[in-house]
Amino acid sequence: MRKANIIASTVLILISGFLWTRVNVIKEAGYEVIGSKVFPHAVLFLIIIASITVIGMTLKNKEESGTAFATKAQFIRTFVTFVLFVLYIAALEYVGFAISNIAFLFVLSSFFYGKTDKGLIKIAIFSVIATIALYYLFNNFFGVLLP
Repeated sequence: MRKANIIASTVLILISGFLWTRVNVIKEAGYEVIGSKVFPHAVLFLIIIASITVIGMTLKNKEESGTAFATKAQFIRTFVTFVLFVLYIAALEYVGFAISNIAFLFVLSSFFYGKTDKGLIKIAIFSVIATIALYYLFNNFFGVLLP
């Protein structure tokens, strides 16, 4: 468990650092008092601090835990989710928020839902509605221009 904690925390720090650089390219919508970059930076900062804390506590605790980190199936699901998330972030710049978000939600939901019958129509509808809601929320409420 010690090794898993250190690896997971290190990966979270690296992902947060990458996302930190991506947040820096967000365009300001206008006349925000705080700005659209403050909240994402705050969340990423807290994730980095929490990950550093987990690494520190893990290194301080010399006992080896006997519990398994994850089963093979859980590892595969986590890995696929991570790969899809990286592809989603990369696609944002090239195809924009709407298309990449709909595709990401559809593929990820299909992967976890696991049914290929009539469920795909529901997943597609959910993906479109969730994307419209997120776009409206960020554009009108937070004042963030999405790519």
